[in-house]
Amino acid sequence: MRWCPKKCLQTVQAPSIGVTASSAQHVAREITRRLYPLHTEISQVAAQLTARKEAEARDRRAVAEALAEALPGARVQEQHRRTDVYWQRASQPQGQPGPVQVDNVRAVIGASGESVSVEVSAALKGSSPCWPPSPSNEARTLLTAAPFAISLPLPAPAQGVAMHGISRVIDWNSNKAYQCPRCRHDTVADPSKWEVYTCCNCGTRFARFPRLQRFLRHAGITCEWCTKRHPVPVDGEPFGFLRHRHNGRGTYEEDQFEAWLYDTDEYPDHLDRVRYLNTRPKRAAAMADIAHWRSFLDRDEDDLSPVLAVVADETFYKYGLDMTEEQEVGFLDGTLEVYGVGILRPYAPPHRRRGQFYADEETFTWGLITPAGLEGIYTQQAPEPLAAHAPQL
Repeated sequence: MRWCPKKCLQTVQAPSIGVTASSAQHVAREITRRLYPLHTEISQVAAQLTARKEAEARDRRAVAEALAEALPGARVQEQHRRTDVYWQRASQPQGQPGPVQVDNVRAVIGASGESVSVEVSAALKGSSPCWPPSPSNEARTLLTAAPFAISLPLPAPAQGVAMHGISRVIDWNSNKAYQCPRCRHDTVADPSKWEVYTCCNCGTRFARFPRLQRFLRHAGITCEWCTKRHPVPVDGEPFGFLRHRHNGRGTYEEDQFEAWLYDTDEYPDHLDRVRYLNTRPKRAAAMADIAHWRSFLDRDEDDLSPVLAVVADETFYKYGLDMTEEQEVGFLDGTLEVYGVGILRPYAPPHRRRGQFYADEETFTWGLITPAGLEGIYTQQAPEPLAAHAPQL
């Protein structure tokens, strides 16, 4: 028989526990087993939230007191999870003839006291200027004398929507969606209006609908040139790879190279089981980082013996006048490549980076045209097409 607590216990208003009970004792046992632990957990969460609010209020109060000391006569007003500080002063005595400039400062202290936004404005009493006056040096001096750094003037907010802890998302160019709207760099391989992209050149985040960034998929960097993997095998076995990376803003900045490993841990760093190592200004230096990890990864003792490196020579001009027609055709179809071969060796004691590998530039020979697919690290001898130019280990 199904017993309903609503009909039998009219005076008790308890939440439904969704069970089929045969007696009142059964219902009481289910309430004790299910609802009491929830009540304890909720009480703990409420205590944590109360402690957090008290800590935030204490931090905001400390920042407000510091601002009040820097701005004599400031008015402090508490709001919900924020504190407003207002300050106003005439920059010259009232007895002097002519208009009086009045400086206004409004500081908004964030919830935890870590962020402080400042608005500084000025107005002239007794005249109608054609343009707004700038704040006086007195207001700037008082603000910069605070115990924390406040830079003036503050930059105007950029177009787009900001999220806490990450950069702004701005609108893309509707006629050239594959380009970054800020630096005009071709950075998106296959643009979609339902994704947020990151420029590989300047780091700008943009989308078709910036205000929907909380609900859109953040694709990150999708540039085909930057995301292409250049395998770096060790004696022909897969071990890591290199990737291009733009160095800062502008199209004339020097490119950098990222060193990655194929991750075999139980909990990999990325979903495709790869591990990021470092970013270097030269391709050979990035390959040296991979050789350094090879020297101790999955080994009982470090193997600090030097190794040979075959590195692609990207500074070689493949289509000059001294190239033959067969070589140009080989570069175009990918059967030929230009390499440099040299030694990667570890720093010796007492160097502060002892044990870490570096590219010995004096041993490298560049501009060697050979069949493609030879880039990598070799512990014994270089490939046969490059054996004549490889140094001795």
